[in-house]
Amino acid sequence: MKSSVRILLAVTCLSSGFALRATAQSQTPDSQTPESQTPDPQTAPAETTDESATKPPPDSTTVTVTGKKKAPNDREVYDVTKNVDAQTGTAADALNKIPGVNVDPAGKVTYHGRNVVVYLNGRPSLMLSGDNRALALKSMPSAYITTIEVISNPGSQFSSGDGAPIININTQRNMPAGLFGAVSATFNSPKGNFEAGFLAITKGKWSLTLTPSYSNASDTYRSSAQITAFDTLTAPPQSSTSTSEGRNRYSGPFLSANLQYDAGPNDVLAAAVNYNRTPSETTNVSQSTTIGTNGQIINRFDQTDRGHFSIESQGLSLNYTHYGKKPDETLKIDASVARNAWQSESRSANTYLISTIPANVGTRIQTNSRDEDRRKTTLRTEYNTPVGDDQLTVGGEIDIDDNTRNSQVLGPGADDASLVINPLLTNAFRSHQVVSAFYTTFQRELTPRWTVLVGVRCEALSLTTNDLTYRTEGKVTYTRLNPSLYATYVISPTQKLRFNYTHRQQRPEPADLNPHIVYSSDTSVEAGNPDLKPQENDAIEARYEFNGKTLNYAVQSFWRRDTRTISTISQIIPDPQGLGNIVMQTMRVNWRQQNAFGLATTLSKQVSKALTLTADASLTHNELRNPQIDGVRSGTSTDGSLSIQYNFPKGDRFSATYKMIGKSFSSQGYTTGSGQANLDYSHKLTPNIDLDVSVNDLFRQTRTVTVIDTPLLQTRFVSSRQSPTFMISLSRQFSRFAPMPKKEN
Repeated sequence: MKSSVRILLAVTCLSSGFALRATAQSQTPDSQTPESQTPDPQTAPAETTDESATKPPPDSTTVTVTGKKKAPNDREVYDVTKNVDAQTGTAADALNKIPGVNVDPAGKVTYHGRNVVVYLNGRPSLMLSGDNRALALKSMPSAYITTIEVISNPGSQFSSGDGAPIININTQRNMPAGLFGAVSATFNSPKGNFEAGFLAITKGKWSLTLTPSYSNASDTYRSSAQITAFDTLTAPPQSSTSTSEGRNRYSGPFLSANLQYDAGPNDVLAAAVNYNRTPSETTNVSQSTTIGTNGQIINRFDQTDRGHFSIESQGLSLNYTHYGKKPDETLKIDASVARNAWQSESRSANTYLISTIPANVGTRIQTNSRDEDRRKTTLRTEYNTPVGDDQLTVGGEIDIDDNTRNSQVLGPGADDASLVINPLLTNAFRSHQVVSAFYTTFQRELTPRWTVLVGVRCEALSLTTNDLTYRTEGKVTYTRLNPSLYATYVISPTQKLRFNYTHRQQRPEPADLNPHIVYSSDTSVEAGNPDLKPQENDAIEARYEFNGKTLNYAVQSFWRRDTRTISTISQIIPDPQGLGNIVMQTMRVNWRQQNAFGLATTLSKQVSKALTLTADASLTHNELRNPQIDGVRSGTSTDGSLSIQYNFPKGDRFSATYKMIGKSFSSQGYTTGSGQANLDYSHKLTPNIDLDVSVNDLFRQTRTVTVIDTPLLQTRFVSSRQSPTFMISLSRQFSRFAPMPKKEN
């Protein structure tokens, strides 16, 4: 029997231009999913769709249609509305409570150690990409988030990009006429503050959302490095050691504004703009020693660095959505333009104590400047429609990416007035990339227990590079077909099996194709590879899920193979500055294949009405190859987290979380893991004002060691960063909604 489904259309209050209003409410229980029959514990999988919403306002335009509401078959959905800090936290806090997800202070989001792409309400978001992400995640209140979806193995519907998992944040919909807002101020140690606001206004057919914030923070770091290099396998080595410590200070504003208009009973228009500018200053003091092949010191100097950096981004997006009369029938048209600019200037002064280079007497000065400008234009359209009891999606997308990168190094010299351009480290590079794609997916319920989702994506790339230094041009074109398959088997109302397979590409970044040497430090440079090709990725996952009344858990196995792997190789080159340093050059090449396979598990247990326990763990075995090493290099890594959350009777809330990031492997070596313990306590001062106290990295375990171990090069780099560890914040929510009209008989 088909359910009668009611589609309610209105204007939303939050999205980045993407949260278009539609609520599907089943009027009969005939098509209930197994998960809907039992309540879910905190942050447990909630089988909801992207269009799930809060209770709609009575004055919404209503269209009644008949059919089944299809849930996506390629993702896990987590309800975050019952989190301990759901009313006082941020989007970053909500993400950190999802099993396997980690958000670091810089805004980097990972899922079981893999970098992810963050979507908003089912669409790519300018606000949650690039350098905007950290501030946006700290500015968006978690009170305005309903569910978070994790797509661990994205299929044909999504762009290949770098082959990363996708995390989709779904926000509140269908707020009644009026306003909702929140303001917060956070102070942290050692020195820093963060102020954020959120305002959503709905009046008639219009909705406006503003998300401003301002950050002012600093952190300190320490590092040490050891390099041992061999000219040949039998030659005596040369080596260098260095220690450094420094401080970064950064501040700047962030603003996101979203406007939506209900153009009719079935049509919604939306526009969004965002702006972010973060200037920063850094100081660094280091000591370096170089030992020659004869075992004698050939260089020893003290270095002082000062630098100024600036990151600026702007974005504009326009969206149109048409809702058909069938359930899940939508036409979406999106257009966006974004610009990201990076500028840096630094000055280093080396004071030599010992040197075999005649010019290295006293203090030598060097300056380095770099600017990069990246502009991206995206056009995308997608049509979803039911075909009988099945679901069909077709879409197309065009991404145009223009990138300009300029580097200039002056010196070294005895003083600033005598500095001249170093041609080996000065270059200009441009690229123009166009990716055109067409995709289709088809979902069918084969039996009451089996549902499958199949898809295919065709992508065509055209990339033009211009070496402005030597006035040469390169051209890369290719076309790829990327299939995907998802299957779900319902064992019982509380148990499921899921299987999926995808094929994708990981495209090299335009900067990876720059053939010139780019300065990183006195002992490190980067070089691109104009012949670098995309990496091919195949992934298979199998997952068992149990969703009970107070207990949810899942066990997943996975296998991933990368062919024509993009590998990093490092080698020692003659010092391009002529200072006698041991200089390591890194570049990327395609090399054979690498494999990864393992197990991942998640658990959520509602111990009592007040106490909830969540945990996750993963075990990954890696097999990697590198052109500098014979055979296969392998290693196993583990990561996981454990979290407890407790609600006190009078409204206070407490949570404690420990996250362990496992050892990560590369084809050249490895980076050790790290751990972080976080505590959070929230006290309700008044019904609308909350005091939040948190301690991050309680045991200061964010020290990492990166090792390169190849026949001709052995390095060890140790780093630790003292980020804010103690934070106290005040937040206040306010709202004023129009009176609810009386129901008609």
